[in-house]
Amino acid sequence: MDTIEEIKQHLEYGDWRKVGKMVGVSRKYAIKIASRPTSKLYSQVFDAAKKIAQANAGLGI
Repeated sequence: MDTIEEIKQHLEYGDWRKVGKMVGVSRKYAIKIASRPTSKLYSQVFDAAKKIAQANAGLGI
């Protein structure tokens, strides 16, 4: 998983809440940041989403 689009395929609705909590923002803002690569928090959201997506892929979700 190298792009945000590949990561989004492995994320469910509730996972965005986890991503937001890891970064310190709301669920809606985490989703918005993920669609804005020039955002200051993009790398943090990307890393958090990638971590959760890899865990989901390992569980077969």
